[in-house]
Amino acid sequence: MDQNKDSSESNRSIDINEVITVSKNEKKKVARRRWAILAKALKSPVGSEPSSPTDEFSVRRISSFMLLQTQQLPPVPIQSQDFHVSDQISKRTWYKYSIRIDNLDFHIKIGHRNRTFSAEDLMGFNNTGNICIWPSEETLSYYVCANLSLFTGKSVLELGGGMSCLAGLFAAKFAAPKTVTVTDGNKTSVENVRAALYCNEFDCPVSCEVLKWGPSRGQEYDVILCADCLFFDDARADLIECLWSCLRSDGIALVMAPRRGGTLDSFIAQSEARGFACKKIVNYDRIVWEKRLSLLDNCDYDDNIHYPVLIESVDFHEKGRRHQENVKKRLRSITKSSNQVQKDADKFDATLKQMEFAAMEAYRKDIETNGDLSSASIKQSLQGVPKKLWQEARTRAGKTYYHNIMTKETVSHPPPEGYMSLQEQREQAELETRKQLKEVEKYKRQEALLTMQERKQQEAEDQARQAREKLKERRVVDDLPAASCGPLLEPGKTDPYGKWHTVKEREFVDLQLPYQEQEYVEIPIEIEPEPVVKEFKEKVVESLGNGETSFKKRKIVGGAKRNTRQRLDDD
Repeated sequence: MDQNKDSSESNRSIDINEVITVSKNEKKKVARRRWAILAKALKSPVGSEPSSPTDEFSVRRISSFMLLQTQQLPPVPIQSQDFHVSDQISKRTWYKYSIRIDNLDFHIKIGHRNRTFSAEDLMGFNNTGNICIWPSEETLSYYVCANLSLFTGKSVLELGGGMSCLAGLFAAKFAAPKTVTVTDGNKTSVENVRAALYCNEFDCPVSCEVLKWGPSRGQEYDVILCADCLFFDDARADLIECLWSCLRSDGIALVMAPRRGGTLDSFIAQSEARGFACKKIVNYDRIVWEKRLSLLDNCDYDDNIHYPVLIESVDFHEKGRRHQENVKKRLRSITKSSNQVQKDADKFDATLKQMEFAAMEAYRKDIETNGDLSSASIKQSLQGVPKKLWQEARTRAGKTYYHNIMTKETVSHPPPEGYMSLQEQREQAELETRKQLKEVEKYKRQEALLTMQERKQQEAEDQARQAREKLKERRVVDDLPAASCGPLLEPGKTDPYGKWHTVKEREFVDLQLPYQEQEYVEIPIEIEPEPVVKEFKEKVVESLGNGETSFKKRKIVGGAKRNTRQRLDDD
């Protein structure tokens, strides 16, 4: 019984007819809500009022992040004398849109039309902005007010701004840009924004135009703003071409839109294929992110269609692919010419190695054949370390010890490797002294020989010069008159100096030969001292005069020494 009851209840819970009925009822409710939205838009005398965060008749369910505060204003005084402008202002109900960031207030006056929509308006080009402010435009306006420095001194363009163009107008009023241009493809939207330009004060030139997306050859801008314009698949390619044509090479495009299925990813893929560098930023502002987190528990909130994502697109360096193609062409030309350059470099390296090898061979031969002191010292340094590294030594007290000349180690007992005794050290020192003396004598003989040769050569040159001077004095030229200046012409010559030749300086070639500092060894030479010759002072007296020879004691008068020798006749 219980099993039958359970089975009947289970069959009852999955009744197909009941499921179909419920789904049909839900579809009817959604359709009624959509028709209610259209009826409200057609019948309302005040065209469009600001939406509440959760509009009862809105299929958006979440219509705002509550970043914008709206306040209806009294009728705006008409200051323009233009009838068309005054008529456009009087036909609208004006609202104040405010944003508060860090205790700073930013506000813009936006007008809403006081009439119902016509069928032409609803079926016009991209009329999505004719009804309400979408979350993407709201968050983009908040991002502009929070980052005003991005637009200071820049030319700004907004694409698809709708009935308000809030982001562009906030940038124009508070960011001190160079110029601002707000655009939309719908003529009615552009007229509404143009009326708002007369009711707000701006410190920079602001213009409003109808712009159809696609390739354009007009002005280029530093910053381009775009909010929630990616949901039309047919218009996405035209939007990318418009961004490509209007953005400077060093500019930036800020696109705000929800993921909405795959529309956002498709836009990024097509933009990168065109040459843009795109960066997707989900958490772009702390306040907006906190608003999103607070709405996650709301059953009506869908992150896929409600939360706008910021895309920073920059025009790839020098138009992307064009720059890449130029780089590839340059690389191909470098590759072609690099082969010949490499061959020349290899040939030069081989020649340089041959020169170095020949120089080293010549240097080695010079060391072997040259007999001066430098070669002798180099030979001695190249002989290597002695065979016996231990040497015998004695202290002043007469004790014997042994030390290693390489490691400077000292031991008191004889090393097992062997050592050089004191007698062997004296013999080796005497042998080296004899060798050095022989080298010195040989060097002196060579130096004396060279000096003698130079002296003979100098004497021969002096004799030849004297002979030439005597020959010039004897030479008499009868045929030619004496020259007033300059040397006499020799017979058969027309120029006394001969032909002129250009003196060319030879280029210095650095062979990069190894250089070794010469070590000069002082040779101890024992010089015998000369015998000491004693010298005596002598005093010669030529004549003592004609006086008598006598010796007298020197007298001291007045404390001073004075010669008291008597004067003689010769004095």
